[in-house]
Amino acid sequence: MNRLTSYLRRIIPAFRRKHKRYPAMEGMYVVLGVPGPEGLGFQVIDVSLGGVAFLYQGAREDLERFEKLSITDGDRCFVDNVMFRLVGHRFINTDQWRVASEFRYMGVLEKSRLKDFINSSCYCE
Repeated sequence: MNRLTSYLRRIIPAFRRKHKRYPAMEGMYVVLGVPGPEGLGFQVIDVSLGGVAFLYQGAREDLERFEKLSITDGDRCFVDNVMFRLVGHRFINTDQWRVASEFRYMGVLEKSRLKDFINSSCYCE
């Protein structure tokens, strides 16, 4: 059975995921680095309790220098300065990537804020 589960995880994405993903509404952004004028904002594609996927514009090498991200709608910050790691990226077109990231550690307060973000700013079934 263990070999079958391992095989299914490789070929079927749903078997690899620990958390359900929710598509984000328009106007939701991931800010890499420090929020504010120095931070870089990118459109959120979907989010789960385990991570976030977003559209990144720029060189892939530049993306690897960031260690923290925030999720915002421009007015309020839902998740602030959470450590993350890149788990995947897919080239979309010239200078644009779909990036999948995984949250490294989230405290109870940050996880609660993330759940609030999912409930208020994502398309839930």
